[in-house]
Amino acid sequence: MSYDPWGIYKNGTFYPFPEPLKSMRIEDSWDMDEQKAVLADGEQLTGLSRNGVRVSISGCTQVANGEDAVCTARNQFVTYAAFRSAMDVSNDDKFELFLFHQTTPATAFYRKFKRCVPAECSVAMGDDNRIELPYSLSFRCEDSTLYSTPGGS
Repeated sequence: MSYDPWGIYKNGTFYPFPEPLKSMRIEDSWDMDEQKAVLADGEQLTGLSRNGVRVSISGCTQVANGEDAVCTARNQFVTYAAFRSAMDVSNDDKFELFLFHQTTPATAFYRKFKRCVPAECSVAMGDDNRIELPYSLSFRCEDSTLYSTPGGS
């Protein structure tokens, strides 16, 4: 597949997020020293620096293939375990979070954050009549730079 719009790149492998993605929220924040003079309007902000980035994603994935439309508790749990395994990291094993990943040579286009870790993973399980498994993922990215290089570079 040459076009995978979002996913994580870890240990030489790109893991696309299950489709469809419903939303992606990117939160930038800045640290600053706030100084306020008594009896004077306004304030002075100094020492501005960008913090790490938080990215939240929500979507759903189909857990029943082909003609089998039964979403058993076991299928739901197996799908959740696969999410969890792909995102597992250690201090030395952080991944790249791709906001856009297109690998076609003529139109290659990448946007990513580096040194990312999972912050939260929420999966809604329990209804055997559904064929999709809703999820939300949240990541923290130490490096706030938005890179335009392929995975691993």
